[in-house]
Amino acid sequence: MRVDSSAHYCCLVAAALAMSSPGLGQETSAGAAADDGAVVLPSGSLAPTARPKEEAARGVRVAVYELKLQEVPERIGQVATNSLLAETRKLQRVSAVSMDEVKDMLTHAENQQLLGCDDESCMAEIAGALGVDELITGSLGRVGGSSVVNIRRIDMNTARVIATFDQRLEQSDGEEFLVAIGPAIEQLFPEYPLRDGLERGVPDSVAMRLNPPPLPAWVFWTTSGSAAGLALLSVGATVASGLAYAAHNDLAASGVPPGEPIQAAELDDLRGAAQGWDVARWTLLGGAGVLAIVAGFEAIFTDWHGYGESER
Repeated sequence: MRVDSSAHYCCLVAAALAMSSPGLGQETSAGAAADDGAVVLPSGSLAPTARPKEEAARGVRVAVYELKLQEVPERIGQVATNSLLAETRKLQRVSAVSMDEVKDMLTHAENQQLLGCDDESCMAEIAGALGVDELITGSLGRVGGSSVVNIRRIDMNTARVIATFDQRLEQSDGEEFLVAIGPAIEQLFPEYPLRDGLERGVPDSVAMRLNPPPLPAWVFWTTSGSAAGLALLSVGATVASGLAYAAHNDLAASGVPPGEPIQAAELDDLRGAAQGWDVARWTLLGGAGVLAIVAGFEAIFTDWHGYGESER
């Protein structure tokens, strides 16, 4: 596949890079590796080769391609790709842009040229036309009971893979991929330190998007509202019971001979009503207490930030 209008792409990606990392080139230089050849790490991954002095001074422009997925749900791959982009943007003198951000700025016809591009040479050609210095590609997979992460850092000047990160992890619910993102970027870009005030690794709040708590917030609020409603009804029952007892006591103290049939019936009715309201009060209050306890447990398992809703 051939990508035309390179100058147009360069302008677009330059704007995206400027917006994603406004401080590019302003951080202090951390120095690049001094060895001209690739260095084999104990894990078998390749360490980045030394960058030209002029490039190290101005920083590096990186495009983060979507991670390929093998037996991995798309939503996990999307969160992992976004986390890889965010982790790359934490580095000093590194400006990163995602392919989705580039596509958003391209016309429909230009986007058609990106379809079906999944090999390294094709992606390298696109990235070269976009004016980036390096490209990050990779894949996530599940084989047997293991999860596999492979991420590559490609130098656009030499069209070769200058660093790789390969790791086999114990298969879990998808969070194992996110745990590997921080160490991967640290290994791929050892010559670029973190920006001041930032920490490596994917925040827990991002991991929550993969496996949000099971209960939506409306369940908790419905239970809490029902508990509050029953509590209010119990207050009303308490008032009604008190009024019935007061009427009973007033009638009993009215001086009418207690043997009168009408008075006896009224006293029995008032006493029965008061006792009925007592039963209702305690029943409602007990129900409110049970629902309050249930709401307390629901609060522990409630998706307060709507992570689950965003995945539906």
